Amino acid sequence: MKRLRAGFTFAETLITVALLSIIFLAISGGFVVFTRAYKSITRKANAQVMLSNAIMQVTDDFKNATVYYSSTNAFETSSRGYVIRYVQNTTKGMLVQPFNQATGKKDDTLQEIPLLTSKTNTDNMYTDFTWSTVPCSVSLDGSALFDITIYIKAAEDGKIIESQHIQVKVTGTLISK
Repeated sequence: MKRLRAGFTFAETLITVALLSIIFLAISGGFVVFTRAYKSITRKANAQVMLSNAIMQVTDDFKNATVYYSSTNAFETSSRGYVIRYVQNTTKGMLVQPFNQATGKKDDTLQEIPLLTSKTNTDNMYTDFTWSTVPCSVSLDGSALFDITIYIKAAEDGKIIESQHIQVKVTGTLISK
């Protein structure tokens, strides 16, 4: 009587499991690398969008500046209708602070607002800035040059993801006090 052979031998099963394990490890390793690269590229792109939005907001404020107070780096801007200055905050990012030039302090009648909304601040990042040595230089004809560097930083470690140094020339009459 002949014996029918049904199924696989133990050696064949072990070889198949080993080969499938190697293939699975290669695929999952590739997936991990792909996921990390995707997150990194997406974060960089989001940082560039945040930086672009911050630059547009700051440029708009500067271009509409009518009075600049050099002692406090505050300026009156017609786009907002009151005196403001930029302040740093590592949780909310760059803030637009209403400022009372007469008292030299924050204007408590108006609320500080983030330069960018919480919907724009994504991926646990925030905006930051530094003024240049001379934040605003005013020429004899009344035109001015505002000089600032804006950063997009990671909230977890403060590492700079993107940055841009901008100079905004304001033509027209800017009074420096």
